[in-house]
Amino acid sequence: MEIDTLGSYNTLKATIPHLKKSKGSILFVSATIHYRGTILQAHVSAAKAAIDALNQVVAVEYGPFGVRSNVISPGGISGTEGVERLMPKELREKSMSGIPLGRLGTVEEIADCTGT
Repeated sequence: MEIDTLGSYNTLKATIPHLKKSKGSILFVSATIHYRGTILQAHVSAAKAAIDALNQVVAVEYGPFGVRSNVISPGGISGTEGVERLMPKELREKSMSGIPLGRLGTVEEIADCTGT
């Protein structure tokens, strides 16, 4: 929760004067895990829901200053700590049936969404 929620908030707090001046944009990374209850993921769900709320407030509060705020909300990403350490193998295997590609996303696919 400290990394996701407080990290996003502190990054915004440090950069918002620059974003307002440049009419820039901020891109938050959330998830889809909090859209429904997921076993053993209360901390992640709370943190990601907070990021979604932060994104919405930034859009409403700073949009009039020309600041754009968006959020990427991927599902599970293979090779990440969130999946490898925190998502039990049986839950990971069960979740594959609900993914049209039949696999988790990759870090590279998320990077492609950012335009970097």
